[in-house]
Amino acid sequence: MGIFFDNAKQEEWDYLIDDFAYMVGNKYEKEILTSEQDSRKRIIADWEDLSIDMQCFLISREGDELEQCIAEMERMLSLDTELKLKLGIKNYPDTIDIDRCSQNEFSTKLVQVEGMIGGMSVPLSYTSNIVWKCTECDEFNEINYEFYDRAREKNYCPNCKSITYHEKASENKTDFQIMEVVRPVAIAGRSPESLRVIVKGDLVEFGDIGENKLLSGNRVKIFGINKDFPSYKDSVRRKPYIDAMSWFVEKEYLKLTDDDIAKIKKLSKRKNMLKTFVASVAPSVIGYDDIKLALLLQTVGGVSRIKEDKTLKRGTLHILLVGDPASSKTTLGMWIAKHITKSRYAVASAMTQAGLGASLSRDEKLGFWYINAGVLLLANNSIAVIDEADKAGGDDLNQLDMVMENEMLTLTKIKAGDFPARTAILALANPKQGRFDTYISYSEQVKMESQTLSRFDLKFALPDLVNEAKDEAIIKSKFKKMKPVIDGELLVKYLYYAKTLEPKMSNGCQKNVIEFYKELRKRTEGQGGAVAITPRQSDTIIRLSEAFAKLRLSERVEKKDVENATAIMNSYLKTFGFDASTGAIDIDLAEGRRAKSKRDLIFRVLDIIKEKSKNGEASEEVIVSGCESEGIEKEFVLREAIPELLKNGDIYSPHLKMWAAIKE
Repeated sequence: MGIFFDNAKQEEWDYLIDDFAYMVGNKYEKEILTSEQDSRKRIIADWEDLSIDMQCFLISREGDELEQCIAEMERMLSLDTELKLKLGIKNYPDTIDIDRCSQNEFSTKLVQVEGMIGGMSVPLSYTSNIVWKCTECDEFNEINYEFYDRAREKNYCPNCKSITYHEKASENKTDFQIMEVVRPVAIAGRSPESLRVIVKGDLVEFGDIGENKLLSGNRVKIFGINKDFPSYKDSVRRKPYIDAMSWFVEKEYLKLTDDDIAKIKKLSKRKNMLKTFVASVAPSVIGYDDIKLALLLQTVGGVSRIKEDKTLKRGTLHILLVGDPASSKTTLGMWIAKHITKSRYAVASAMTQAGLGASLSRDEKLGFWYINAGVLLLANNSIAVIDEADKAGGDDLNQLDMVMENEMLTLTKIKAGDFPARTAILALANPKQGRFDTYISYSEQVKMESQTLSRFDLKFALPDLVNEAKDEAIIKSKFKKMKPVIDGELLVKYLYYAKTLEPKMSNGCQKNVIEFYKELRKRTEGQGGAVAITPRQSDTIIRLSEAFAKLRLSERVEKKDVENATAIMNSYLKTFGFDASTGAIDIDLAEGRRAKSKRDLIFRVLDIIKEKSKNGEASEEVIVSGCESEGIEKEFVLREAIPELLKNGDIYSPHLKMWAAIKE
């Protein structure tokens, strides 16, 4: 039976399909014969292997005619095997923008789109084929279904020409998933254009997590037929989806030519390279050179490795910027989001349904559960810029902690709910009181849990301090256009190339890291237990050293890289870890925990409660008086010490404003 009613077209198609069968026999025979052994159900044909006439013919077809052409081509693929092979296409030359799929000129035609997976349904299955037996004439009728169809027992029987009830003789089910594909680059503050893609059967990926999988955040190229959801067919605006025939994960997000690489290597030899790079980062922001350097290091990161015990040594660098209003922290974050490939920007206080990580929601119209991806997944292998991070909710912070520590996000409500999120975090936050208080340590003014603060490799404060020279430079910059020293496009390509390197650290450099660690630990001797550095900070030094080597395009980490890394670490520790009451660096303070000096004061308050107790309890007035006699302020006793002792279960209140120590 012919596909086309037009005799001329049918004759043309008969010639084309015979030519296709001949081409398949010549170029894909071995692949087809081994498909049964390899459990493959799809042959991916190169578009260039099709004749020019076949290419033009398929491009001009639409709707049922196109689908019948594809079905006939798949029948030709399956002639020499018992499998019903499907056809996929690679190297299709034309890629259209996602939003053009809603235009009528592409309706029910072959299309190819490129974008980032912004969300996916959970794995599903639907009844794709049923063989019905007519209850009137006992004739068997086969009906194919789409994923949105509902199979009904009352059907038309072509044998007895009646609409009557049928009995189900057999049925086949097909796995499928629905993806939300968005534009690779999102405009800050605006939802990106998106398109749904349906993958069926062998195109659904089950199994281990990997970079070459259909995962939220991965960039993909999809080839298939542009169709319409039936519930939208009568709407003014079409609601298209692509019925995928093949998909490919795009591993390279930025194409570098030989000329690009030559320019990049030449730039790496430039004198004062780091200063030049720093001057090219957000040139409209005056000062903050140490922060700009840290951001450059974050873009390339360290080297991720799986250690011998199968645990992860992460290479991503996490940075926190805490600044007064109008301190340019958002401008710095927006520069990263705009220039660094695949990076994403989000405001924590205005999160969408997906939140920072991911969430599950139900599509009521189609009736399936959907995984909505947030910036932590979409920025996989890049940087997630999170503004107003201090306003993030509890669920968002839990997902943030998970990603920062494990480079993986887990959704416990679904099977195989582990998603790779090798995402570097650039968090922007405000001080608790709106502005920095110079009489309180920086770490105490950040509204974040200590466990979250401790996962940032570097933290920087941006207080709005009076500086005549800087203030004058800022005002002057308003009247002129600030240009980067290095062309922005070249800098982006340089950082992209540098990120791919994996420099090795020599034994000599490893000794340098060990000596710095031991020296900083040694400084805390005699400070009553305050610790200046822990093994976690030594990991940061290694990551920073590797990042410095990457910026030089070096295959080896050298001594100067370690020295540069330790200089940044020292600067950070002196800002966030300096305990004014002792004049020493305390890593607990830097990581958001209570300083050793304050912990000692809290324990002294507990001792005073025990000493002043009569019949096992002491009044608040007596406790405060005893503390003040030793120089411990009343405000500290009532606002910090007693609440902390109560939380830890060291004391309890038997009566109003009476406190008693828990007996050990």
